[in-house]
Order: sequence, then C-alpha cells, then structure tokens
Amino acid sequence: MEFDRIRIKEEAKARMRQARPRPWQVSLAYVIPLFLLPFLLILLLSLFIALPISPLHRLTDSSALPILLFLIYLIALAPLVLLQAGYCFYSIKLWRREPTGYRDLLYGCSVFKKVFALWGLLLLLSLLWSLPFFLITVIAPLIPRYVSDPSLQRWLILLPMAGAYILIFSRMLYYSLSLHVLVDHPDYTARQVLKESRILMAGQRWRLFLFFLSFIGWYLLEYVIVYVVSIAGVLLFFPVLFLAPSDTAIVLLFLLILLLFLASTTLLLLWLLPYVSTSLAGIYDCLQGKPLIPPAPPWEGPSAPIPFGD
Repeated sequence: MEFDRIRIKEEAKARMRQARPRPWQVSLAYVIPLFLLPFLLILLLSLFIALPISPLHRLTDSSALPILLFLIYLIALAPLVLLQAGYCFYSIKLWRREPTGYRDLLYGCSVFKKVFALWGLLLLLSLLWSLPFFLITVIAPLIPRYVSDPSLQRWLILLPMAGAYILIFSRMLYYSLSLHVLVDHPDYTARQVLKESRILMAGQRWRLFLFFLSFIGWYLLEYVIVYVVSIAGVLLFFPVLFLAPSDTAIVLLFLLILLLFLASTTLLLLWLLPYVSTSLAGIYDCLQGKPLIPPAPPWEGPSAPIPFGD
C-alpha cells in the first residue's frame, strides 16, 4: 500500500498539537541524555587518560587503547539505543492518538534483548554493505599507476564511491521501519523484524527517500543557525582574547558561546524531531493498510431512545 507523505505530515502536525504532554517536552527528555551521555563519557575518559595515577594513562602509547576506547563507546551507546527504541514507541502512540508520557521513553528496557539483537544485526549488515566502499579505498591508490589522465582518475574514484554510498543508503532504507516493527511485534526475532520491514518497504524506498528529502529546508535552516552562531562566537571570542586575556574571562565566554550554540540547535530540533518521527510512524501504519484517519469508536450507549417514565 502506498502513502501520501503530504497528508501524513499534515496529520502528524495536527496530532502533535493535541498531544499531552507536549511533544517538545518529551523530546527534550530524550535529547538531554542523547547529548549529555557522550559528553560526560568524553570528559571522564579525558580525565582518566590525563591523570598519571590512572591505569588508562599507562595505555596511552599502547595499541590496546583504541580497542578499549571502542568497547567503552559500545557500552555508552547501549542506553542511547534503548532510548531510541523508547522514542519510537512514543511516536507510534502519538500517531495513534493513544495516551503518551515520559515513561514511554523507557520502553526499550522491557525488550532490551530484542533491541540489542536488532541493533547488532543492523550493524553487521551495514559493515557488509560497506565492503565495496572499503574495497574502493584500497584500489584508489593503484589507479594513478595505470591511468595518467588526472580528470579520468578523479572520475574513476568518485563514481564508484558515489555508487557505494547509494548502495548503503538504499539498503538502509529497506530497514528504516525495523524499530517500528519491533515495537508493534515484541515477540518477533531480530531476523523476523528485518524481514517484515523489508516487506513493508518493497517498492516504497523512493517514496521514503522523498519523504526524508522534504525536510531538507529545516536541516538547511539549522545549518544556517549553527553557522551564524559560530561566526558570532568567533567575533566575540577574539576581542576578549586580546583585550582581557584572563583564564576566567575566556572560560566564561566559551561556556556562553557553547550555551548559545546548544540553545540555537536544540530549539529547532525539539520541533523537528517529533515531527519527523511521528510522520514516520504514520507511514508505518499506512504501509500496513491502516486508514490515515481512524474510524470513530463504536457507540456504547443505548441503541434506541428510552421512553420517558420507564
């Protein structure tokens, strides 16, 4: 079944306006740990590696350090994966006009085994799809030995790389609804979830690509805001650096610029995130054959008027 992205997006905005608590409030509860956890992880790792008494400091020049950092990164990523599943659960309930709340964000904890199995399988598939890209990076240095024309060398590198990116993106579109399937069918295995997502997306990848592309104006606006704030931060930072080069002033100014940067990007993100996620939940329901506007609930009152006095 096909879907009308324009009608779905309009309906998603209507349902967001009716939702309580407000979608931006739930999205804020989702975004804060999404940004805060990696920041705290990087900060703690930097401190532990910098401290001479830390066991990690001894691994600074060791080849085992990248492996250890990768394992720590995977451990820190675990709560973010669970939060993503919870936000998907919240978006589906929001689209279906079901009661929503902050507790929905913890839904991933109830099916954490299935979520991690699905995430691991998707990671494995993405690595397999990336093999052509890695193969191109290996072959690229050998091209100048056999092709002398510089312009032809560029085309022989750029075209296969573009093809590899398209391959990876088109494969990922097949499984873009896998979390929605898992939320609706928590009894499914990871392989069943991927199979169901692939069935739903059969013949719909181009439409889904156009759906994501329709938000490009919002992403460009976010880019412009980030660019303006960055330029403003530079214009503020350098005068203070030369006129009042004290450590306290520099740190306070840096924190102020960081706060402005986060505020400018977060405000738009709190609108865009539930908008995209709720619309995607609507696409999922439409591909399942569910009506865009659900029918009114059945009347539970008396079937006929009761005569006066009875």
